[in-house]
Amino acid sequence: NQKNVIKTILFNIGCNYYNKRSFLEAKPYYDEALKISYEVNDNTQASTALLGLGRIYNEIGKNDSSMPYLQCPNAPT
Repeated sequence: NQKNVIKTILFNIGCNYYNKRSFLEAKPYYDEALKISYEVNDNTQASTALLGLGRIYNEIGKNDSSMPYLQCPNAPT
């Protein structure tokens, strides 16, 4: 499926920007990878994109904004 390839490429571009510490440049790639992951029901890739988004907010000092991305609502307590 072409969308699976596209979401993976977008995620990898986001990772490259993140690794270069270009956090705000990484964000739109993670956002789009997340959107497509939901469209194709890829929960694994969606989780990874969410983690990336949470890490971005954490790195730029917006810790309150990072929490919704980093929390797992279905985790056992």
